[in-house]
Amino acid sequence: MKRPFFVGYETSRGFDERWVRGSRFELEGDDLNRHAFVCGATGAGKTVFAKALVEEALLSGVPVVAIDVKGDLVSMALARGLLRDQDFQTLFGEDGPAVRKNFDDGISGQRAAQVQMDSFAKNVDVRVYSPRGVYGEQLALAALPSFDGPVQDPADAPDRRTLIQSLVRGLGVRMYGERAAKSQAAELGLLEELVGWCADQGRDLSGEEGIQYIVKLLADPPFASVAGMPMEEYLPERRRTTLRRKLASLVVGAERDAFRGTPLSIETLITPNATGKTPLSIIYLGHLSDFQLQAFIVAQVCSELYRWMRATGGAKGLRTLFFMDEIGGGDGRSAFFPSFPYNPPSKEPLNLLVKQGRSAGLGVLLATQNPMSVDVRALGNIGTMVAGQLTQKNDQNRVQSIFEDRGAKRFTGDLAQAPTGTFLVTGPSMRSPMWVQERWLSSIHRQLAPDQVRQLWRWLKSQPQTAQVSPPPPAERSPAPPPPVEPNPAERPPPHHPEPEFSDASTNDTSETQDTGFTADGTEQTAYLDVVSWTLSVDGQEHTLTEGTGLIFGRSRSCDVVVSDTFVSSKHLKLELQDGAVVVTPLKPKNPPKVQGQRLEGPTRFELIDAPVSLLCGKTQLDLRADLLG
Repeated sequence: MKRPFFVGYETSRGFDERWVRGSRFELEGDDLNRHAFVCGATGAGKTVFAKALVEEALLSGVPVVAIDVKGDLVSMALARGLLRDQDFQTLFGEDGPAVRKNFDDGISGQRAAQVQMDSFAKNVDVRVYSPRGVYGEQLALAALPSFDGPVQDPADAPDRRTLIQSLVRGLGVRMYGERAAKSQAAELGLLEELVGWCADQGRDLSGEEGIQYIVKLLADPPFASVAGMPMEEYLPERRRTTLRRKLASLVVGAERDAFRGTPLSIETLITPNATGKTPLSIIYLGHLSDFQLQAFIVAQVCSELYRWMRATGGAKGLRTLFFMDEIGGGDGRSAFFPSFPYNPPSKEPLNLLVKQGRSAGLGVLLATQNPMSVDVRALGNIGTMVAGQLTQKNDQNRVQSIFEDRGAKRFTGDLAQAPTGTFLVTGPSMRSPMWVQERWLSSIHRQLAPDQVRQLWRWLKSQPQTAQVSPPPPAERSPAPPPPVEPNPAERPPPHHPEPEFSDASTNDTSETQDTGFTADGTEQTAYLDVVSWTLSVDGQEHTLTEGTGLIFGRSRSCDVVVSDTFVSSKHLKLELQDGAVVVTPLKPKNPPKVQGQRLEGPTRFELIDAPVSLLCGKTQLDLRADLLG
């Protein structure tokens, strides 16, 4: 059973119409296994409340997969315990001191939140992924779903067909436009049949290879008829050829970047690395302006989550959390989880997670400014409901019936006047709904532009990885003395977000050491280590080579030096310092590094006299510099 989740303070409105904050408020951690929904108008603070739930899950050891469509989730990487004075200046430029003061002023009014801040910084591993870009570790998508073979339980067959239909129709929109479901119904129907056949065969359709395999099947389908119609009557060869060209265009030129990088795998996203920290994997989509493309990617992530659920079996209690903000939009046309009649590719996969996630220990946390745009049927399956200030009558009506069914008849009329950061909360373990003022976060809450996200990712990669430390024991559940009321965030002027300036180099401490060795004939010699220090510079970051250890360079997060260059292999090369010289060993013979245009076909030794050395890996330049010590 998960520890209680501290999300804020009980609050109430007195006879003088003033809101007064009381003792700390906690939700049962395992209540999130029955999912949660947070809503509030712009400026109400709903993203902060949802982030507090995410932080509490992470502090309880629950990994989180989040989708960020605006750029305000990736700032969770900026944990207060990780930031030094110079980091505020580096990340926020001239606005850095104001950002720090704003944060420090807020946390000083909520002493209870300070206890866990260092624990969050030391025990959470924030990872940023980004399809089609350099705004995080590049994520390779799977345009079509894969399964491990025939369904074991016939009851799962409709869910599999639903996922296949959602992703195939999403792909159809990418190829033919928004009217694809009607204008190319036969083409999409054949694709659904082919993907279903591959699923029964256990065929992996991820990456470029998956698309290429379907292209081959279209040339020679493994069945002769569809829905009782001969293949030539259902979809003539001429139209199948056009469909093959459309599919092939997805893996030609720049389009293929969507299928390259770290494969989309829930196991990868939720498994701790060598540090043992609990992972928060954020998939950033803010650089993609096309809603249909965003919805298609959301559908792929949800499909992979469903596949992971079915593979891992049942579980009691919360073991993984999926979080997505901004699921509603406008009148429903730009909503990821809309009510009828809208049906983007993300809708049915999200609905499957809400309906079946509980049995597998998967909690779903959804947030929006526009509850009116969200599928009302799905809201009935959500256990924890959180509503802040709602100014639109339609939005108030959408949540009012849910809260009234849970005993909140005398509260819902206050939603229009609720102050910033104050929410009406009801959950499975609560006797009745309660007003709650959200707590301060352990991380900086900022909405970052795409360029700022890219710079943040570079800064995040430059930070040293440290092992997990034991978190402090959970606070006692008895009411604590109410801390002083913090300033109302609504009264603060909106922050200015300049483009952050990042330093291009990190400082490495290279102290003099003495290492005496012997030659083959037994003559004593002083190794080059006494007098030479080698430094590797990549993308403005410096790494000192140490005698007897090696640095692995590549795109994989397991490498010591990580880049997002798609032309670089996952593990591209190894650099070792041996007797004062650098030995460069290519790890991918088909993609070797180059020095002055020459390919390095095998291990190559560079002595002091060769320095400086410039290596070209893909489109990334590595510079090796040798410095004399003393």
